[in-house]
Amino acid sequence: MLSACATLPDTMETRQQLAEELAQFVLHNGGYTLIQEQVTVSHTYNLVEKFEDIMGRPVDFEYRNAYRTSFKTAFYNNFPLEDWVAPMAEYYRTEFDSAELAALLKLYRKPASQKVLQTGFAIAAESADFGQALVKEKVGEYIQVFNIEVKQNQP
Repeated sequence: MLSACATLPDTMETRQQLAEELAQFVLHNGGYTLIQEQVTVSHTYNLVEKFEDIMGRPVDFEYRNAYRTSFKTAFYNNFPLEDWVAPMAEYYRTEFDSAELAALLKLYRKPASQKVLQTGFAIAAESADFGQALVKEKVGEYIQVFNIEVKQNQP
């Protein structure tokens, strides 16, 4: 394990090894579930609501949850965890130097950090549900401010 070394040279090879180690660790300790949950919640709200127009009626909570399960299954079947390692490692490698990557690994190995990773999907789901309800409640005001901003900032 490269991250256990006291001092690390900041070479591309070192960054790559640390970035891959970090990506694997994060994904296997809740990061993959967090990504899946974010995609599922996003698709549930953004795509299922389009069905309201087709069906001619509002989509109720039970119906929405049935589709949430379907989106989750589709995600797991089409985007396995292994597919996420390389892009995450690439992001970490380009955004952080070797010392920062080693510090992140040290941080994420702490019990409290692991708990955040493992419960992050629940936090994300709750936040998304709350956020969607809040946006629906204030969609008129949101669009009004958006339109003003667009008019003021046109190129």
